[in-house]
Amino acid sequence: MAQSSNQIWEDFFKRYYWDNLLDLANHYPEKRSLFIQFPDLEQFDRELADELLEHPETVLKHANEALIGIELPADVEEFKNTHVRVIKLPEQARIQIRELRSANINKFIAISGLIRKATEVRPKIVNAAFKCQRCEHVTFVPQGEGKFVEPYECENDVCGRKGPFKIVHEDSEFVDAQKLRVQESPDDLRGGEQPQTLDVDVDDDLAGVVTPGDRIVISGILRSFQRNTQQGKSTFFDLVLDGVSIEIEDKEFEDIEITKEEINEILALGKDTDIFGKVIHSIAPTIYGYDEVKEAMALQLFSGMPKSLPDGARIRGDIHILLVGDPGVAKSQLLRYGVRLAPRGIYTSGKSSTSAGLTATAVKDEFGEGRWTLEAGALVLADMGLACVDELDKMEADDRSSMHEAMEQQSYHPKTEIMFANGEKIEIGKFVDELIISSREKVVNGNNCEILNLSENKKFKILTTDFKNIYPTVIDRVSRHKAPKYFVKITYSNGKSVTVTPEHPIYILKDGEIKETRADSAKKGMLAPVAGMYPIEENEVSLLRAERPQTKKIISFPAKIDNDLARLLGYIVSEGHFSQRPKNRSAEIMISNTDEEIINDACKIVKILFDIEPYVQIQVARNRRTATKDLYNVRCVSISLCEFFKSNFPEVLAKSNEKRIPKSLFHASEENRTQFLLGAFRGDGFYDSERFGYVTNSINLARDYSDLLLSLGIYSYIIQSALYFSNRDGKLKPAYKVVISGSESAQIFYELIGRHDKRNNRINQFVQRSKNRLNDNDRVPWEICASIKKLLRDYRLDDGRFCHSTVMKTKVHRKTALKYLDKVEHYISTLNSTSAVYDAREIRQKYKIPISEVASRIRKSVSMVTYIERTHSKNNYITLQESVVQLAKEKLENTETSIKKLKSLIASDIRFIQIKSVETLNNENVEWVYDVTVEPNHTFISEGLVLHNTISIAKAGIMATLKSRCALLGAANPKFGRFDRYEPIAKQINMPPALLSRFDLIFILTDEPSVSRDTAIAEHILKAHYAGELSVRRANVIGSGIEMDEITKAMEVIQPVIKADMLRKYIAYTKRNIFPIIQDDARKRLIDFYLSLRKQGEDPNSPVPVTARQLEALIRLAEASARVRLSSVITMEDTDRVIRIVMASLKQVMTDPETGRLDADIINVGMGKSQRDRIKVLKEIIRELQEEHKSAVPLEEIISKAEHSGIKKDTIEENIMKLKTIGEILEVTNGRFRVV
Repeated sequence: MAQSSNQIWEDFFKRYYWDNLLDLANHYPEKRSLFIQFPDLEQFDRELADELLEHPETVLKHANEALIGIELPADVEEFKNTHVRVIKLPEQARIQIRELRSANINKFIAISGLIRKATEVRPKIVNAAFKCQRCEHVTFVPQGEGKFVEPYECENDVCGRKGPFKIVHEDSEFVDAQKLRVQESPDDLRGGEQPQTLDVDVDDDLAGVVTPGDRIVISGILRSFQRNTQQGKSTFFDLVLDGVSIEIEDKEFEDIEITKEEINEILALGKDTDIFGKVIHSIAPTIYGYDEVKEAMALQLFSGMPKSLPDGARIRGDIHILLVGDPGVAKSQLLRYGVRLAPRGIYTSGKSSTSAGLTATAVKDEFGEGRWTLEAGALVLADMGLACVDELDKMEADDRSSMHEAMEQQSYHPKTEIMFANGEKIEIGKFVDELIISSREKVVNGNNCEILNLSENKKFKILTTDFKNIYPTVIDRVSRHKAPKYFVKITYSNGKSVTVTPEHPIYILKDGEIKETRADSAKKGMLAPVAGMYPIEENEVSLLRAERPQTKKIISFPAKIDNDLARLLGYIVSEGHFSQRPKNRSAEIMISNTDEEIINDACKIVKILFDIEPYVQIQVARNRRTATKDLYNVRCVSISLCEFFKSNFPEVLAKSNEKRIPKSLFHASEENRTQFLLGAFRGDGFYDSERFGYVTNSINLARDYSDLLLSLGIYSYIIQSALYFSNRDGKLKPAYKVVISGSESAQIFYELIGRHDKRNNRINQFVQRSKNRLNDNDRVPWEICASIKKLLRDYRLDDGRFCHSTVMKTKVHRKTALKYLDKVEHYISTLNSTSAVYDAREIRQKYKIPISEVASRIRKSVSMVTYIERTHSKNNYITLQESVVQLAKEKLENTETSIKKLKSLIASDIRFIQIKSVETLNNENVEWVYDVTVEPNHTFISEGLVLHNTISIAKAGIMATLKSRCALLGAANPKFGRFDRYEPIAKQINMPPALLSRFDLIFILTDEPSVSRDTAIAEHILKAHYAGELSVRRANVIGSGIEMDEITKAMEVIQPVIKADMLRKYIAYTKRNIFPIIQDDARKRLIDFYLSLRKQGEDPNSPVPVTARQLEALIRLAEASARVRLSSVITMEDTDRVIRIVMASLKQVMTDPETGRLDADIINVGMGKSQRDRIKVLKEIIRELQEEHKSAVPLEEIISKAEHSGIKKDTIEENIMKLKTIGEILEVTNGRFRVV
């Protein structure tokens, strides 16, 4: 055996891969892997190559060490974390998943297949840093596979306490990790075989490379892991591949081997004038009739041509068909036959479909170990083939919608502000739009959405939380989605609000845990998590210098924000005014106040910073109505000074109700932020007998005050104060108060700001009074109190404090909850460690273990346990002692786990507030809604709120462009059992219109009695059975007397004209070689047909008969028709054929039963024009009655008046529910409605 070593590998790299090494070095660390081909290694040293296959662990270790240690040119950065990836393994090492055996364990192998499941890429911690919360000593704990390991006690000898510990993300070491499930490719299976799977672990730069549906070859080391069962460890082991390299294949199903003889046969069939008849009679010959449906299925199998346009758009060539019919009309058999004929076919049923549904789904299951997993569905697995989905109507709504929507509209209103980790704010719509416009080439286009990956751009940081700590992280991606018809606005008790799409998830506290609920399911009074602090990232703010105009005044400008400038900005934002007179070429900033101390300080700062002497104007009190004090105005008249402020701090120069805190101030130093808030408090501050804080008439400034205070650890809430009369606008306007909340926040505010204000004595008095009063809203729900009460009772420490809370279900202050939780923690810390030498009774009493629990454990009576404890009975005491010790340990572990869980909620950076109101808002011309995705928590902090980002295929934050380039053949049953020709199809199928409209052809298969048809079907069925009976008898009865010719003749009725295998190859040949172009006369025929139908809708009172979707379907079908004939041109013959098929479908599904006209909206939006007109009439009736009543209208009156207008009662009730669902009317109280 050749001996692998670092030196051998270094020689190999230098001889075969030196250029690749230099290229890797130039792109390091963006690229971290060197890909080597196995044949090169085999050519270099066959024994080394064989050793790699047999002992990959050792050999790859040498290879990676050699790569890291190799000498590179001086100007190239040295490698630190690189990998050797081996690809192109020989055939003997490429093993099918079903053929893996124990002999392959710990060997280097390659498997091929397609990705069935993929977890989200997540950082896996490999070395965790923990900070002791008592002494701040940092302990490092290496992490292996499986359970997360925390320090048992502090390593600091001086401390030695058992926590609490806080993980330090910055000092911990992470690596990207992902888990894949690879399934055997359907192409490699024999008939009837079920594909087998193998799990694969990948990390670092292999993580995130593939998505479900990708066809791949993965090389790696096969590992085995022992199974665990409820009874303990099993003798059986599971196999897992430790991935080393991934090769992505893109084999299209057309790569079916076709011999020369078969090609000649195909060409002969193509010249046959009856080729269509032969193909039709080769599809499901055992099923009588349905020639039109079979003809459509034939066109679907051959398909049109996919086209990529210059602007990046892709037009599908796949043809989608839906069969809707009564039970027992052979829909399922047609689908199963379609799978047999398609070179790559997948069959699934709505009833038995996997959790992946059709395209993909994001789920949390045991495979992902709690992580989100993206699982491929039927459409992805059938890529480039045919997906047959039976009983579509039985499918879950999420699975059905996944066929036409890769992303859900779970997003934020464009005006929603997001805050970056440095405190700067921007409207989410503006932020995302600018990024998408500037990086258009990197944008991934979904259905009605656009996504931009920012994972490589570390520029944009945002605050996130794991509901324990709040910390900065990078934005992974941004997206925008088509806006819905209405929004949901949720207002919280801290005065903040957020506007989102109805289905957007929001966080609430339920059953003692933070959970998600849809925005439109949120209710007033629910508790929601909010930020208790902001860890703002500070950095020095450099200022822009204004150009100095040619004036006599020489002005100096500061280069950065200091304390004086910050305080001056506080004065300007609270008491400042800006005016500009372009005609006079003058501009000034003015600060007005009655307090001379503020005026003197402002003058002093202006003189120091800008080297100018401001002019102070005095307006005496006697000349001002209702005034009791003189008003001082500090006037700084200077164009260049104003330009300086406009360039650096435009927010403070806005109108009073539009003022904001300057963006740059949020990431200035803590001292600078404090000085700004001091200046603003001197101008905008208020206090009364119960509260103090800031007052302003700008809602955005109020929100900014609240956020800036939070960056200093000061919590506040916003309320609307009394209205004031605006002389400028001539009307009443609201003012807002930012109220400091809680004794801790009040104390911090006093120490940083209040003590430097002339009102400091009054503020200090308030702070002292509030120290012993828990009068803020920092409370936890009763469910948490119930959990703490249980712990108290377990150790007989309960003093009844939480009885009222748990009975009346009221909240308790956070400090109170922590106090009693600490009480339990303190008690268990006093317990000595248990061992067999201690007295069993002493241990039981110390740990408060009920004697009945001990009796149950050792299966003795309570009196017997008492006897054993007292007498130390030799036969039973040791058993008793061991059981008590074990119970004590279990109780202690459970208690510590409960305390840790409760403290993660109570003693975290998160607080809980109530939802104050939930409103529905109409969409006022908003085109897009927006989202940012943050990994791994899917949370971000803004407006003081913990906000949820999108989870879907956007869920779970997994962004994937999945390959699902397949045709869909679906089948569905009518909602009420049988099809009613007098009702629109949308009413009769449990399927959304948005999905129905994606089908190119829809056929109705009804089971209607007919003597002639029933006779023909009966004869066909009996002939088929007779042929089968003959074949069975000849095979099983010796001397049956049945000749083969007799069987062949009987079989003719069910024998396909073209055998299935040949038809598959015929289809594959056309897709590989036939790309038809439409002739002018055929093009004109399609245009004329389309325009003739559209012309029927020119009358304003007529419905729209067809849309451009039907025209695109005609083109796809015509291309398929030409392919069937092996023709390179689309002729009139093809267009006439497809027009006939399409018209048959349209008449069945798009004919309005009331008018007899074609109406495309029956499919596209779920209701025809006649139904829409009825809804308009109904809405107008409600509006008229609403004006009469001056309030909401009772349902009975609406029905009564609508019936007089000729609308049926059941139709009225149905349309009222529709109006309510789409947000056009509201049910104010039970049975009373009003128009929105």
